[in-house]
Amino acid sequence: MSWRCEACGAEHSGLATVFGSDSPWDWHVASQARRDAGELTPDVCFLPAEDPRDGTGYFLRGHVVIPLSEPVEGETSFAWSVWVALDGEAMQLVYDHWDDPARASLPPVFGWLRSNLPYQPSTLDLRVQVHQREPGRVPLVEVDPTHGHPLGVEERDGITPHRVAELNALVLGVADA
Repeated sequence: MSWRCEACGAEHSGLATVFGSDSPWDWHVASQARRDAGELTPDVCFLPAEDPRDGTGYFLRGHVVIPLSEPVEGETSFAWSVWVALDGEAMQLVYDHWDDPARASLPPVFGWLRSNLPYQPSTLDLRVQVHQREPGRVPLVEVDPTHGHPLGVEERDGITPHRVAELNALVLGVADA
């Protein structure tokens, strides 16, 4: 199986072990006027609310890391690159420590998952904790385990290479994965 990487543009063979979106779900469904008034970078997104009295939405990209029962293409984990909605105070904390070598020691912040992943029920608005890592590495996103959502179960228990193939088929639309 081969696929084209959206990040580097190169053709790769084998199973992909990282998937994600270039923006939060809210950006995808926002009007062009709201996107024009907002900002999107590879790591953060600011999006004014539909009603200006509701302020601005703050989003941060991170990874939900799922352990693999056996290595796949040399990797020991599968990752979803996801977007998380944070409140203004949490986003300010992240920004204040963006280049701080000690930012990995910050306490986790609460957020809401804002990536629509191929799971049922929907992953939109799952409760998460965001754990900062050293500069240059995206935060780790931990799904709240109390709700038993399949994404949280996979994050806790891990997945098999067969499940990685299923996810590749779902995301890439490849029937023979």
